[in-house]
Amino acid sequence: MGVPAFFRWLSCKYPQVLSDVVELVGPYDQQLGDFGSIDPTQPNPNGREFDNLYLDMNGIIHPCTHPEDRPPPTTEEEMFEQVFHYIDRLVYMIRPRKLVYLAVDGVAPRAKINQQRSRRFRAAKEAEEKQKELLRIREEWKQQGLQVPELDPNHKPFDSNVITPGTPFMTRLSQALKQFIADRVAHDPAYNNISVIYSDASVPGEGEHKIAEFIRTQRAQPGYDPNTSHVLYGLDADLIMLALATHELQFYVLRERVFPTPQQPSSSSVSGALNAQDSSSDNLESNTIQNAAAIGARNSFQLLSIDILRECLEAEFREPLEIGFEMESSSSSCRPEKRTFDLERVVDDFVFLCFFVGNDFLPHLPSLDIREGAIDYLIELYKKLVPRIGYLSDDKGEIHFGRVRLFLKELACTEEYIFQRRKWEEEKKQKQQEERTAIAQRENKASIEARDEKSEELCTSGVKDASTNHNKSDNSQNFAVAESLKKRLEQVPSSSGVDETTIQPSPQPQEEKEQLVTEEDEEEEEEQLSNVECMLELTDEQVKEKFEKELKERLYKKKVVDSVQDNIRFGEQGWKERYYESKFHWSPQSEATERKKEELAFKYFEGLLWVMRYYYRGCISWSWYFPYHYAPFASDLAACPFEAESVKYERGKPFRPLEQLMAVLPPSSAKDVLPECLTRLMVDPDSELKPYYPEDFDIDLEGKRFVWQGVALLPFVDASLLENAVRKAEQALTWEEKQRNSIGESILATNKRTLLGQFISQLSIPQDTSQRAMVAAASEKIQCPCNLFGRLTRMAESSSNAVIQAYYYLPAMKHEHVPGLLPNVTLPLPRLEQREKYSITDGRTGWKTAWFGPLGFLAKKMISERQSKEDQWNRRGKVEPSLPHHHHHPQQVSLGIQSSHFAVVGEDRVGGTDQVFLPPSSIPLTSGNLYASPPSSVVGVASNNYYNSVAPPGLVFANPPTNPASNLLFPIHPCVQQAQMEFLQQIQESSRKRNNRNEDKKDRQAKRTKR
Repeated sequence: MGVPAFFRWLSCKYPQVLSDVVELVGPYDQQLGDFGSIDPTQPNPNGREFDNLYLDMNGIIHPCTHPEDRPPPTTEEEMFEQVFHYIDRLVYMIRPRKLVYLAVDGVAPRAKINQQRSRRFRAAKEAEEKQKELLRIREEWKQQGLQVPELDPNHKPFDSNVITPGTPFMTRLSQALKQFIADRVAHDPAYNNISVIYSDASVPGEGEHKIAEFIRTQRAQPGYDPNTSHVLYGLDADLIMLALATHELQFYVLRERVFPTPQQPSSSSVSGALNAQDSSSDNLESNTIQNAAAIGARNSFQLLSIDILRECLEAEFREPLEIGFEMESSSSSCRPEKRTFDLERVVDDFVFLCFFVGNDFLPHLPSLDIREGAIDYLIELYKKLVPRIGYLSDDKGEIHFGRVRLFLKELACTEEYIFQRRKWEEEKKQKQQEERTAIAQRENKASIEARDEKSEELCTSGVKDASTNHNKSDNSQNFAVAESLKKRLEQVPSSSGVDETTIQPSPQPQEEKEQLVTEEDEEEEEEQLSNVECMLELTDEQVKEKFEKELKERLYKKKVVDSVQDNIRFGEQGWKERYYESKFHWSPQSEATERKKEELAFKYFEGLLWVMRYYYRGCISWSWYFPYHYAPFASDLAACPFEAESVKYERGKPFRPLEQLMAVLPPSSAKDVLPECLTRLMVDPDSELKPYYPEDFDIDLEGKRFVWQGVALLPFVDASLLENAVRKAEQALTWEEKQRNSIGESILATNKRTLLGQFISQLSIPQDTSQRAMVAAASEKIQCPCNLFGRLTRMAESSSNAVIQAYYYLPAMKHEHVPGLLPNVTLPLPRLEQREKYSITDGRTGWKTAWFGPLGFLAKKMISERQSKEDQWNRRGKVEPSLPHHHHHPQQVSLGIQSSHFAVVGEDRVGGTDQVFLPPSSIPLTSGNLYASPPSSVVGVASNNYYNSVAPPGLVFANPPTNPASNLLFPIHPCVQQAQMEFLQQIQESSRKRNNRNEDKKDRQAKRTKR
């Protein structure tokens, strides 16, 4: 799923999970806007401590080597310094007590390589278009006589495609990072007492999944501390899914707050495109904050708390599922085994549902778009179906695909409606846009007519004045303007392309009058002359900035498509047949097509199973991938008889670095990083690999307006053909190229004076690599204060006498990953206030601050229907006292104003006012007779006018019927009372503050009146 889109949804749905990093780690240097001046050996001022810090290095390397908010570094040394500085900032900020883990993306599984291939081919195509546009602008400026920035013939733009395993750039960066780690461990107090593990690009696996595998392996070892706190830095949305999948409570995701770049185009068309890219609300921040973000200012980082996210998910799902379980249990004649709410299963199911919206390995379903409220719709569909079909996952993280098909069958029922409403909304937006354009044109036409009338009046006035004074020039004013324009044009170099002979003062009064009327041409010439004068006054640096700004604006506009031809016409009859015919080139209504559709659905299910296991167990197959560019429909998935037991994945092995480079790089990028013998295979017309490297390729916009939303239609590389070609060319590789093509190992570094350093010092240094496994096996159990488990092989002595290094290997798994809480884990205190939980439960979050399409509309409709059913259930008195929560809209909250009274408070659906219901004072407050009034009786009960004088201002009290057996009453479980009391106290405190503010306002008004 898109990173901006998901974080936008998350910040709207559960804003409590994101917090300013300064709130947790303490102050920073105000002048430098950095954390580097703080003593990292001192604890955080607020007492917050973190054990392990994990860095997804690709989220650091990319912005440091080609930043978008400042001039890029000119040399590799500057790039490396930027990377080192960024790492220091994160370490000084978090100040981990035990471990720092640096993970660079290595060779990825084949399923991810296809996406990497699409990204890199796109990047190369955009770089080529950028170069063409740059030369075009330079030529235009020269023709206009404008100054153009000089081009350095020796300077070559940085190609971000080199940030791929196996390139010389990554090898040099790896060597620099190893030296950086050794220097920091030896001399920096922030690193002296901790361990540092570095897994570079030569170690297979994506960086975030290396980190996840490390955490899963550690928590599977006997003696692991379940209260270990983890902080994971990265920009990808899948980091949140990986963090949830670990089921670690003390887990935080650290990310940089996204700000718009100072050079962002400001035109209306660009701002509209920004909205389409799901830019966050931070785009509205001032330029001061934007510039501060580039240097690490106060609000530039935020922490996402997984524990609070779990609490939000519990508030989201607990009450609807518990009531649903009760309703299904009582309505079923066979009385099946009673299900209970299980937060761990809900977390796993939530992770699985998000895969349908999109991930790095599978395309999202055509009917599900996160920008249209897909996640909210899936959440509400989950609440509706799980009480009937059960959880989608089990306690081992395995998926019940029979239940998933039932889930998809329900989704398929609304598929056609989603397409129809999507089309209706698009037509509505297009009509509104046309109306706005028509209004703007009318206003523009009216302004031109008014200006013409004014010009005509001036001309008539000038003629009359001329007739009264024949000794004066008939149009001396216009003649003077023409003379001035001529002189200014003469100052422009001849290369400007302006024909000076076209502007001449005419001695004819009638022609001079016509020249005065035609002001638009003169304004354009004046604007052109003004631009020339301004450009002549600019410095070289200002000219360069202006040039780059115009280049960025033009490139941005090229990515926006004004009109897209929709050949499928979703929502119209026959849309499914047109989809498969257009996207897959399958003939409609044929037996072969039906078999292919079933195979497509089977492969998609196979992909869902692979992704789920990838997140919970690690890579189960390096060679598997989804062999299609598009996904099937939910209705086709629901009809596919897929079972997980029928799938047997081939484990395979990862590509070697040079093989992956050939699989993902276009020839324009490969010629600088691959050996010549391999590059030749890409461009040689006689090569069997040449068809996989097209000089140009199509991008299917799928009805979208923006190029980056389209699908790059590239052929899938034949892995066996690629491996054979590389194997044949290996003899021509140099020693350095063979080293780049080898598999590396992770390195652990620590200070010699630490206990772990002393332990490693006792290990013998192997004479060759063949002895590493034997020596490492002897040190499989590492007993040290940082709870680090693994196998070590001591490396040769480093250049620093204070640093000890070893090759690090993950330990053997004692058991499979347990997707649940470990024994002896300390449950954190609740962070959400009661009113925040009720807002989440009632579906009142996420709707006001984000735009949602047809799926969001469906979700809101399902919320209303679900609450109506739950209210009817509550009115029948079917909620049993054993439930820890019950649903009632309004929410029931104990006031506890007097020991002999009980009340419920909530928000009235109709009036939007707080309603509190009190039984008579004769009923004592005990756990056995706490009752609440249903929403249907709010009006009728309120007419009894039983008010309590001690009630908080602004609350309306009513007395429900006194008969406990009445069908209008239902019991409230005692375990809810404490939460209700807290909620009441919050209401009372809020009401008290509001009254105080009102009194202060009245006093100020009285004083002003008196004065």
